[in-house]
Amino acid sequence: MSAISVSEGKSNVKYTDLRPQMVDVHTIAPRIPALKVGMNALGHKMFHVHSDEQEKWSAEIMSSGLSSGFTFTDRVKGLQKGDGKPGSQWSIYSASKAFRVKDEASGDLLSLQDGVMTLTGNKGANAQKPRLTIVGKADSVPRVTLISKQGESAKHISMYNRYGKFGIFSGITDNSIFELSADGSEMAIKTANVQPHITIQSTAKAATSQEVILKGHDAGLKMYHKEKKLGFCNLSVDGKQCKSFLQASTDGATTDIISQVDSATLRISHKIRGKNSELHLVSQDKVGDLTSTEIYNREGTLGFRSKLKAAPRDLFTIKPTGEATMHGKLEVRDSARFKKGVSFDHNVNVQGVVTMQGKNVGSLFESVETTKRENMEMRKRLEEMEMDSKELRNRMVEMSNTNAMQAERIERLMSTMTLMQQTMTR
Repeated sequence: MSAISVSEGKSNVKYTDLRPQMVDVHTIAPRIPALKVGMNALGHKMFHVHSDEQEKWSAEIMSSGLSSGFTFTDRVKGLQKGDGKPGSQWSIYSASKAFRVKDEASGDLLSLQDGVMTLTGNKGANAQKPRLTIVGKADSVPRVTLISKQGESAKHISMYNRYGKFGIFSGITDNSIFELSADGSEMAIKTANVQPHITIQSTAKAATSQEVILKGHDAGLKMYHKEKKLGFCNLSVDGKQCKSFLQASTDGATTDIISQVDSATLRISHKIRGKNSELHLVSQDKVGDLTSTEIYNREGTLGFRSKLKAAPRDLFTIKPTGEATMHGKLEVRDSARFKKGVSFDHNVNVQGVVTMQGKNVGSLFESVETTKRENMEMRKRLEEMEMDSKELRNRMVEMSNTNAMQAERIERLMSTMTLMQQTMTR
């Protein structure tokens, strides 16, 4: 050090006085930062390094070497050295090119190296739950802000606690995109994006399974994606078994509803009156036209309706009373049975065998045809017999006429013979 300047320093300091006094140490030329050691009561810190000169004149305090660092004790009167308890004496130093904060009783608790900060619990009860605490003032929203840069552009993401809700701010404004209530009862994702989504991805090369588990006190549900199948299963209480009740292939080709009990029900309902409950089955033909078959319940009437190129057409309806109506052709590929009467308003064409009371109606028709044929033959014979009878009658008439003529001839002959006899007698 150079000599004390009378104009800037204090030359009347009593160095033999053991009471703390203010001491100013300066150099004359060139001027270096001032070093002040004095009483706090005079408005100065006990140790103060200061410089208002050019940047090349540094006011930094340097500690170097094997045991370099800065050590200080807790603000307890008379505590010049730590008492061995956690938090009574701290050291700030550098080791392995990392900034470190050490509790003399617990060891290193914080390290910072190349932008990586690590909190480490070493000893004591708090070692099991190392944490970073940020406490704000009244009506505050404490946060941790992460800034990512790409070129001159910077993106801000802040994690915050707002009145018991953990959340995430997007950007430099308080624009919340995620919130989670402190009791875990509510979680919300908010975004102005028209297509928000949540992604769960596994980068493993082997077979993977992505899962979402919803678990209660005595029951649980798991939603999973495995081997190109989306599924839901009922999770056992111990979490070891999960029985699937719904599976769907990711290409939409197959959907299975699997009941683990003795019944299975699929229900489609609505609460507002006046509309239908419908199930639409849509297929596409080779040309590309969509054909829809709709199954609906309209006021208790079950119906089937087709729709081709937006043109609807009723196919089949069943009323609650059991009355069924078919709109179109009906083809039965196997046997059909009618317990009561059947009425037909038009022709009935049967290509196979028809039976009544166990007898073949076709045989009856064959018998009728045979009877008809025989009847025709008998009729023909009767006609022939009638013709023969007419001829016989004609012959008999002819014979009768002939007989009459013969009788007349005989009578004439007899008359002639009588006359001849009389003549001969005479």
